[in-house]
Formats: sequence, C-alpha cells, structure tokens
Amino acid sequence: ASCRCGLIEAAPPAPVRLTCADGRCKLCPMNLGPRVVLLVLYGLTLMGVSGTTKPTPRVALVIGNAKYEAAVGPLRNAVSDAKAVASTLRSLGFTVIEEHNVTRDELLEAVTKFRGKARGAEVSLFYYAGHGISVAGSNYLIPVKSGYQPDAADDITRHLLAETKLFNAEQVVAEMSASGALCNLVILDACRSTPVARNPSSRALASPGGLAEMNPPAGSLIAFATDAGHT
Repeated sequence: ASCRCGLIEAAPPAPVRLTCADGRCKLCPMNLGPRVVLLVLYGLTLMGVSGTTKPTPRVALVIGNAKYEAAVGPLRNAVSDAKAVASTLRSLGFTVIEEHNVTRDELLEAVTKFRGKARGAEVSLFYYAGHGISVAGSNYLIPVKSGYQPDAADDITRHLLAETKLFNAEQVVAEMSASGALCNLVILDACRSTPVARNPSSRALASPGGLAEMNPPAGSLIAFATDAGHT
C-alpha cells in the first residue's frame, strides 16, 4: 500500500506485530513492551517527509485503558505504554490528544475532537492500549465501566451488546479516512485475554481468538498487537 506523503509506501508489506498492552500475555509472539511500538512509530514517521513547502500538521489520538472492572480484568502496562507513545509522538512533531481510562462516552468525545484536528493533516495516528475483542467478525475496543456482560447472550444479543456498550474500531478508521489526512495510521495494541471474550455457548475463549483482520482504506495502515486471529 502507499499514500501521498510516502509514509505508508515505506512500511513493510506484512502486518506489523506488536506486543500485548499488558506485557504478560504468554501467547503474544513478542514480549518487548512499548519499545516495538516506538520503533514502528519512529520508522514510519521519519520516512514520511512531505514534499510540500507549507508545513502540515501531524495529529495523534493516544488512548490507554487499564483500570477495568474485575469482570474484564485490569491491565498493568496499558497507561504507561500510552504515555511512552504519546511522549515519542510529541518529540516527532505530533499534536497529541492523550486520554487514559476512558468510558465509551469519553472515547467518543475524544474521537470527535481528533477528527476535527485531523482535517488536512499530513499524518493522523490512532494508538490504543487496552482490552479489545472480536464479535461477529468486527473488532471492538473495551472502554472502562462498559457494563458489557455477554455471559447469557446468544450471538445476536452479544453483537447488539458490543455495538451499544463497546467501541467499534472500524469507526475510528472511517473517521480518520473522512478527515482528509494524507496518511492514516491505526495501532491496536490490544490485549485479548479477558473473560468477556468467552463464547457464551462454549464457556471457552472464542475461536480462533484475537482480533479479526481489518482491510484498511487507501492511504491507511493498521497494525495489531499480534497477527489477526491470535491472542
């Protein structure tokens, strides 16, 4: 894939593999913490030199959710990872909106603010560290205090609960694409090991597990904590 600023053209063709936001998931292929994320950000951003003479903004929304209720499971490193990424982005000239431990309404508000600042930007970047799950083929970010309890739900009800209690990652991609930024980067450093990811019918972690593969629009790159379908 490529984009007008040349940033994505320099990206590797294979999906970018990061580590789980908690830093403890034994199933993650790499357990390097936020260092991998920072290397990706440095590599992609430093190669994305704009050919325009007029400076254009670089804008990022960085979310770190860690203080989850017991039913979801608190995370140890999500907020510190988000802080490290936000600091790095600021040093690279990004205007950063940084939020920690946000509810669904607060996340919606942050995305709306981000969309406004991303209009006409050279690069817009969304980074999320926290819990994430896949429901009915769609990826959802789990806000704090979500109230998402799918235990007794059938597949249709579970999907409805996800749409009303969680945050569909595709919404972020759509908002960024509509902003008119030259390049859009989405990094989902999401931990999938949460009890609410269990299939209510089998009481086991839903198969195949992990976040579902996403097809980014032109001019966009989506990176996952692990390969699609893995925790």
